[in-house]
Amino acid sequence: MGEMDFGRLANMRHVLDLSWANAERAMDLDVGHALTARRMDEAQVAGPRVYIGAHLHLLNAMDNLDALWALLQHHGATTWAPWNLLRPAFEAAFRALWVLEPEEGLRRRQRALRLELTNHVEWIKYLREFVAMPEFSKRVGEEIARSQADVESVYLSEATALNLTYGQAKQPINVTEELPRLDATKAIGPESMAIVPACWRVLSGSQHGLPYALLHNSNIQVQAPVPGGQRVLASMKDEAFELYASVTLWLVWQACDRLTYRCTHP
Repeated sequence: MGEMDFGRLANMRHVLDLSWANAERAMDLDVGHALTARRMDEAQVAGPRVYIGAHLHLLNAMDNLDALWALLQHHGATTWAPWNLLRPAFEAAFRALWVLEPEEGLRRRQRALRLELTNHVEWIKYLREFVAMPEFSKRVGEEIARSQADVESVYLSEATALNLTYGQAKQPINVTEELPRLDATKAIGPESMAIVPACWRVLSGSQHGLPYALLHNSNIQVQAPVPGGQRVLASMKDEAFELYASVTLWLVWQACDRLTYRCTHP
């Protein structure tokens, strides 16, 4: 277990908490007839999906960050768990930013539909796992058929209204391709085009239990040889955690600010 100085990250987290509070107030604010981007989006096809989706992902990010802070305070900076809480916060912030960043309302609404369909496709995949079980097969088949008849017809109608084919609307969101295109990524600096996607990959590697991620993120002390390798003592590498936590906090912070802006400005 590592012992770290979290001063800089604590300061970033404090700023993030203020930004999140502003976003929550903006989501609850009754703006009346003010012509904000949110009001204009929500008056059009798939517009509500922009703000429902972005807010949901930010709730996800903040919940994981709260759990991360509690883990570090009460369990410690261990070699696996902290990274596995950073990763979902990172991805949730990316998805919120990806939907909110475009200046054109049409692009925001197109992306929001794609975000919704990503969830729907995964839900259908989940249901199909139960088709092979006789006690669930009929019920699951009926649910899938109902979804295709009712829910997917709504998605198809919205895709057509948004100038998308249904295939385009169902296209998976490629995180590593889209990350460097975010304004929030570019604002970090020229090196961000490599650092931010690399951050995503090493966090994913850690969550999947890949040894390279453990070795990259840890200080390693060799203790003894064993057949086929070595027994080592691993402790969190402070500079690696600070870098990837800083990137994650930055993305969540920027997503909160962008949500507030869309709710309060044209």
